[in-house]
Amino acid sequence: MNVTRNTVELTGVGKRYGRKHALVDVDLTFDQGITGLLGPNGAGKTTLLRIVATSIAADTGEVRLLGRDPHRAFADVTAVRRELGYLPQELGYPSDMTAFGFVEYVAVLKEWNDRERRTQEVRRVLDLVDLSDQATVRVGRLSGGQRRRVGLAQALLADPRLVVLDEPTTGLDPAQRADLRRTLSTLGHRSTVLLSTHQTEDVAALCERVVVLAGGTVRFDGAVTDMVATAVGRVWLADEPGDDALVSWQTAPVATTSWAVRRRRARTPPSRPSRTPTC
Repeated sequence: MNVTRNTVELTGVGKRYGRKHALVDVDLTFDQGITGLLGPNGAGKTTLLRIVATSIAADTGEVRLLGRDPHRAFADVTAVRRELGYLPQELGYPSDMTAFGFVEYVAVLKEWNDRERRTQEVRRVLDLVDLSDQATVRVGRLSGGQRRRVGLAQALLADPRLVVLDEPTTGLDPAQRADLRRTLSTLGHRSTVLLSTHQTEDVAALCERVVVLAGGTVRFDGAVTDMVATAVGRVWLADEPGDDALVSWQTAPVATTSWAVRRRRARTPPSRPSRTPTC
């Protein structure tokens, strides 16, 4: 009997929208733990997550989720979705539903047919995202951050084996982001969690692994510390940015103002007098 070791297996996966290639020949596998997806807008992060969440199909390549091909048969995609939690980048909320009612509606779709158990589970996930006191409030009256947490709650129903989160910290304040990190770090001990974010500090705090996408291809796949190490010899502190800087930004003043300068050529300091490298 074949035993699938990885929760997610993507082999030669490609996706295009018209003439634009969103993903090109992507080979990735994911197992238990938390992986962060980084990359600029248009890099292919959302497309990759939508494929893993069974929202869209790849045009080319092979996709296996929880040991199944989700597009082979309806029974396979249904089985995957029973063990999948998904928070898309944009989630529509019926404004006349309460926070409790919306999460309960998703629970019904996931076949939580026992009313008492379903109620307990909805209360549990609302408590996880610190919305117990807003359970009876209509979604249309919640703030943007609160609506985002309602979306997180429905993604955490039933402790799914596979959790896919697209920009989960959008609209959350620092305390709420810290609470989310605590929840996800616990979940990562027993589930496969994929999340995309522009908040690099969330990746540093949460993720054991980071995948960087650009132009629809994988540019880096490894530990967070290894990714940070790629900046060694490329980013420096300087008195002025200089004309030869590829990217520069002014750092917070301490004793004197500094500029962080990123250069193309490794281990080449800025042409102007520089101080200690930042990496």
